[in-house]
Amino acid sequence: MHIPDDPGFYEKFYFTPGDMGFEPIQTSVGKLGVLICWDQWYPEAARLMALKGAEILIYPTAIGWFEDDSEDEKQRQLDAWIAVQRGHAVANGLPIITVNRVGFESDDSQVLKGTQFWGNSFVFGAQGTNVLITGASKGIGAEIAKELATYGLKVWINYRSKPEIADALKEQIETAGGTAAVIKGDVSVEADWSNIIKTIVEADGAISYLVNNAGITKDKLALRMSMDDFDDVINANLKSTFIGCRDALKAMSKKRFGSVVNISSIVGEMGNAGQTNYSASKGGVNSMTKSFAKEGAARGIRFNSVTPGFIRTDMTDELKDEVKEEYTRNIPLKRFGEAKDVADAVAFLLSDHSAYITGEILKVNGGLYV
Repeated sequence: MHIPDDPGFYEKFYFTPGDMGFEPIQTSVGKLGVLICWDQWYPEAARLMALKGAEILIYPTAIGWFEDDSEDEKQRQLDAWIAVQRGHAVANGLPIITVNRVGFESDDSQVLKGTQFWGNSFVFGAQGTNVLITGASKGIGAEIAKELATYGLKVWINYRSKPEIADALKEQIETAGGTAAVIKGDVSVEADWSNIIKTIVEADGAISYLVNNAGITKDKLALRMSMDDFDDVINANLKSTFIGCRDALKAMSKKRFGSVVNISSIVGEMGNAGQTNYSASKGGVNSMTKSFAKEGAARGIRFNSVTPGFIRTDMTDELKDEVKEEYTRNIPLKRFGEAKDVADAVAFLLSDHSAYITGEILKVNGGLYV
């Protein structure tokens, strides 16, 4: 297939190797597909080379800015260019290496001073490499950790106490062929969050995904609820999620890539007697997720929430049969959810299958609240 040149430009012979019958080049690191074309033909060129079996795309570029451009304008152009490259990596499911020209080129027409080329080179992957899950030692958090490990991600298991439970989960993941690490920290404490992010970035070079799962309950009727009961739940559920989202946004911005999923609750949408503090914390998480989504979008970072309904856990297993039957009657799907139902929803929202979804509150409640 021939991609026509643009008659508005003087370069008349810019083709992609695919146009000229060239095939991806087999190397020790995989099949390389080299793209040589104008930017307007880049999407089609990348698609053609991917269809020919390329495993890595290489795109030499000559992108820069005018000397008179403001610093804000330069950053805006660079951010847009990075977002485009990342988009093509996602669209083709392949890593893309872009190597940009260096130096300065004067304008012979003297209309402008000339172009200063960025000289930056980037590697854009189709997906991330690691994930941090807070409160991951047991329950829904542990199920999320096990599920995400099956996608080839290195799973960082956060715990606050009882390291033996976190270590047991790590061993379980590694026995199944996955990669995991444990990291201690109270995520309601800002200094602990900073240390967690720093440790992960130093070890792996970046943090790709975050699941804010840690949380507590202190249920009482509002008339009997102390301020300590209220503050403790707000700090553990809402404050910790804010710090995590904020610090992850800072770290992920350096790569212009990332996805965050906050574990909220159906109670944050519909309320529940005896859970004023919990309802407030999870309702706040939902609203905050939407705000972070708007702030993170320009940097290529997505924020979404999952609101589980009644999920079968050790705690629900201890309920009396008549209580479980009463709850089940109110659920249209007539059953409690499983932790894996939540884990699958999280995996979807983190993945590139949801690349155009951000600011969403995904209900996992069997139809109990729609």
